[in-house]
Amino acid sequence: AWRGWGDTVLGFGLLFFGMSIMSSELKNLAQDPDFIAIFQTFNCAPRNGSLPPGAVFGAIGIGMLVTMIIQSSSACSGIVIALGASGLVDLYTAVALILGSNIGTTITAQIAAIPANRIAKQAALAHTLFNVFGVLLCVGTFWFHIGDSEMPVFFQLVEHLSASGALPRKIANAHTIFNVCTTLALIPFIPVLAHLCEKIIPVRTDGVKYQYLEPHLLNTPSIALSQTISTLRKMLTNAWVMIDCALNTYANNTPENQKLAGELDKREDEIDALQGEITDYLSRLMQRKLQPAQADAIPLLIHCTNDTERIGDHTAIILEQFDQIKKTGVALSEMAEGEMAELHALLAKQVEFAHTLLVKFTSENYAKARDLEDKINALTDSFENNHLERLKAGTCLPVIGVFYIQLLAEFRKVSRHLANIVDRAQAIAQLA
Repeated sequence: AWRGWGDTVLGFGLLFFGMSIMSSELKNLAQDPDFIAIFQTFNCAPRNGSLPPGAVFGAIGIGMLVTMIIQSSSACSGIVIALGASGLVDLYTAVALILGSNIGTTITAQIAAIPANRIAKQAALAHTLFNVFGVLLCVGTFWFHIGDSEMPVFFQLVEHLSASGALPRKIANAHTIFNVCTTLALIPFIPVLAHLCEKIIPVRTDGVKYQYLEPHLLNTPSIALSQTISTLRKMLTNAWVMIDCALNTYANNTPENQKLAGELDKREDEIDALQGEITDYLSRLMQRKLQPAQADAIPLLIHCTNDTERIGDHTAIILEQFDQIKKTGVALSEMAEGEMAELHALLAKQVEFAHTLLVKFTSENYAKARDLEDKINALTDSFENNHLERLKAGTCLPVIGVFYIQLLAEFRKVSRHLANIVDRAQAIAQLA
């Protein structure tokens, strides 16, 4: 595990070392007249009271391309500020160059996402789209004026906040104002942006092996295992949502719960896909050079994955029992419904402990989780006896008795699968 973290720290060290070398060279490059001329290609100063659109978008393109090449928006911004301090570019041109650098800086995320899964590609695309939309929003203010001033509203704001400061200060303030204002303006549209990214780069379940796990992390087993546990927890969440929805559909048959029930097949397909993904990923990880503890953790995680998948499978059986009960036209007794609600609440706590123990094991939480399984087993036995007593007393109809007994058995099985996950979480923690 320590070797994996060491490799990670070394990687970051090399990254920053490379950036340091590049920054030093850029300082020398910034003195080159030909390099400076690139930034002066377009002059965005107002003409006849209006900024020339062609020059504005041209300067944005220059800032974007330069940043893409040097892969450092900070370096590009520093050069622009230095040029402004020397009087080689005006405020309007400098701002356009800065806006372009904000788009160009997203190339780093795009490059990093090339070998990554589709979720990472969506994140990189979101970064790019967010900055592009922000730049377009900002540029849109370049031709709007407030009052009698001929200065565009964005530059009026820069001048107002800069308190007649020097040009470098105005350029720096413009950069800050752009980032703050566009972020505040676009925050309400984050769900729309996320939906757009999902449409452009959909997460497919067919033909794509890994959706949530990173293949290039297989060479760093400690991180690969951590990522696997995170994906397993996501899978467990989906499995519990299915069980929770199935139980709520009977106890609280609201339109919202009905809608969730209609999505259970989709969730089950996702769980099956995650099971295949995790199993295949861990199988490939086993072929790497592993520490003994890492090798021992892999079969435990595979068993946890299988238990989680089985939890999802029990949803279909639970729903089937409820359907059979509804077909009889007879509802469960109030006492039986109360018993199921009690078991439902205990299962929810057991899931919560399983979630927590997978990522952070403590003996206290482990003991509580094991006690919950014992309590659920004892209660299901007790409730089964209560049901038999109700049958004898004639307060419960035999026609639904078999279905209720089956439901109690399903509670016990789900609890057993969760207990298996908890036990293996303990074993995984002992290997760490």
